[in-house]
Amino acid sequence: MVALDACAGKRERMVRLAACVLTLGVLQYAASVCAQDYPSRPVRLVVASSIGSGVDLLARTVSDEFRELLNQPVVVDNRPGAGQNIAMDIVAKALPDGYTLLLSTAALAANMSLYRKLPFDSVRDFTPITLVASTPFALCTNGALPVKSVQELVQLARSKPGALSYASAGSGSGSFLAAELFKVMTGLKVVHIGYNGGGPAMVSVVSGETQMFFAPLALCANTVRQGRVRMLAVTSARRMPTAPEVPTVAESGLPGYQFDNWYGLLAPAKTPASVVRKLHEAMTTALKKPEIGRRLSGLDYAAHGNRPEEFRDYLKAEIAKYADLVRRTGLTAN
Repeated sequence: MVALDACAGKRERMVRLAACVLTLGVLQYAASVCAQDYPSRPVRLVVASSIGSGVDLLARTVSDEFRELLNQPVVVDNRPGAGQNIAMDIVAKALPDGYTLLLSTAALAANMSLYRKLPFDSVRDFTPITLVASTPFALCTNGALPVKSVQELVQLARSKPGALSYASAGSGSGSFLAAELFKVMTGLKVVHIGYNGGGPAMVSVVSGETQMFFAPLALCANTVRQGRVRMLAVTSARRMPTAPEVPTVAESGLPGYQFDNWYGLLAPAKTPASVVRKLHEAMTTALKKPEIGRRLSGLDYAAHGNRPEEFRDYLKAEIAKYADLVRRTGLTAN
C-alpha cells in the first residue's frame, strides 16, 4: 500500500510538472504572437510627476511623434507622489507587454539610496529602452525676495538660518537633489518643502509660499518673463544659449557645482526583445526629427537616444554616483 501511495504521489508530481511546462510554453507562444502584432492598442506612458512639470513637458513634446511612429495612441498618465516612487512602482508591476511604459528622471537612480525600502529595484524590475533627454536646472527665487544673485541669496540665508525654504518636485526628484547639493556646498540651513511635481512647486515660489526652487529652465522661463520670479543662475557647466545673460552657479561663487537632470524611457522587466526594439526604434527616430529637435532645444532639453544596453550601463553608473553622494552628505528621504 505504501509503495502504491508513493507511485501515485510521483505520478501526481509528474502531471503537475508537465502542466507547468505546458503552461509556460503557451505563455511564451502567446507573448511571441503579441510581440509580433505589437502595438495593437493604445500605449500608456506613465510620467512620474504632475502636469506642467519638466518631465511632463518632455512627455507631451515627444508623444505626438512617438504616437505616429507606433501608429497607436500614446496616453500620458501623470502619477505624481512619494518622490516619484508611485509611478515607478506602477510600471515595475505592470504586465511586460509594452503597453505600460515609464518616462522617468534621475530619481530612478537616486531613490535606490535615498529610501531605505522601495517596493521595486531600479535595475531588476525595469527594461531600459533609451535615454531620452537631459536638461540643467535654473535657480529661481520669488520676485519679492530681496536678492539678485547667488551670493546675495547665500548671504540672506546665512543671516536667517532656517527661515528660508526651497520647493522641490518631491524627495528624490532632480530639483531636490540639485538643492541638497547646493545646501551641502554652501553649508546653508534651508527648509525643504516637497510637492507632487514641478508645476505645484513653481506655483509655491510664485506665490511666496517658498522662496527658491531649482526648476527646469522651460518651467522657469515663463514666470521670469512675467516678472514673478528671478532666475539667479543655471546649474549647467556653461551658460545656456537661450539665457546667455544668466550665469552658472559655479561662476557665481560656487566652483565645482554642476547638476543636470536626465529622462529615460523604460518598460517592465521581461518585456519581449522584439517589443523593446520597436519602442527603441520609434523613440530614437522621433528624437532625430528636426522639428522635435527644435522644440526640445527651445525648451533647453538636449536630446539623446542611446541603445538599451548603453542606457542600462548609464543607469547603473548613476545609481552608484548617487549612492556615493548620499554617503558623503547623509541625505535621506525617509
